[in-house]
Amino acid sequence: MDGHGEGSRPTTFSRFEEAIADPVGALRQIRADVAELQEYARYYVSTRVDAAKAIGRQVIFWTVILGIAGVVFLAVIATAAVLLLQGIAGGLADAFDGAPWLGPVLVGALTLAITFAGLFLVRARVEKSALKRKQKEYGDRQTEQERWFGHSVAQRATRAE
Repeated sequence: MDGHGEGSRPTTFSRFEEAIADPVGALRQIRADVAELQEYARYYVSTRVDAAKAIGRQVIFWTVILGIAGVVFLAVIATAAVLLLQGIAGGLADAFDGAPWLGPVLVGALTLAITFAGLFLVRARVEKSALKRKQKEYGDRQTEQERWFGHSVAQRATRAE
């Protein structure tokens, strides 16, 4: 029993009195309390590290699963595209009895032409959109410059000419 009653905690004042009465014991108690606090801190850090590792493992697992699913999806799409194009090429080859090679050549050339035309259209659209965004951004900056300084960089450039 600690002299403070069964199950009761010592008050700060009573612990202070005990420390004055037995300074060596108080230092021992402080060392024990610090050691206990260090262990709790190590325990806390360990749980946080383990939680981060578990989250990392989950992220890696789902990344791998989604990567595999993406590869399978692309393989299915590619297979379907190949089967479709082979079917069209075979139909055209049958239509050209004297030149069975002409169907695959026409389908291949048309597929490449459509693919490249699509890529160039997308590229042009993306660049046009980016240019409009930048023009707006620089226009907004020049408006802010006029508000802050009474003139913008563009106005300064035209005055310098």
